[in-house]
Amino acid sequence: MLSKNQAAQLPVHLAMQHAQHTSTWEAILAIQAHRQRAQAVLLHLADRYLADLPEYVIKVFGARTEARQVTISASQQRHILERRQVVSEIDADLCAYRLAEALQHLTHWIQSQRDPRVYEVIAKLPSAGRHLMIALKLVPGTDSRSRRDEWWIRTAHPFGAKRMRRMLATDALRLLQ
Repeated sequence: MLSKNQAAQLPVHLAMQHAQHTSTWEAILAIQAHRQRAQAVLLHLADRYLADLPEYVIKVFGARTEARQVTISASQQRHILERRQVVSEIDADLCAYRLAEALQHLTHWIQSQRDPRVYEVIAKLPSAGRHLMIALKLVPGTDSRSRRDEWWIRTAHPFGAKRMRRMLATDALRLLQ
């Protein structure tokens, strides 16, 4: 940045351009500071409730449980933010801040389950026009602190349209309705 004296010595059009760049830069810094504060708050939260799984989803899974509430732990929130920021800050924001919305718009279930307690589902985010893969883990009451069955978010990441088309073509996805 230029000092006031240096800026005063510039031709008028350069001085205006410098002022515009300075204000733009200050706005970018303010936006970044806001995001960092929001992420800091999210990272220090405790476990939080996100949404209830619809009954039809539980039936499609074939899960024998009365549990419906989906929770995410503080450590998983940090994991999602940190891992997705490596790729893109937009993806990190998508995964961290829109999970509750995603759980209300589940569309498909990925059939290939490696772990019988983990269900990978695809959600369409109407507000972002994108898909998100969410891994839901059913923790039986014998393994949970509350001694009741619990649904937890294991991870989440963007799910691209190209991958969606490919998996639909191979029947790897099952419609959830």
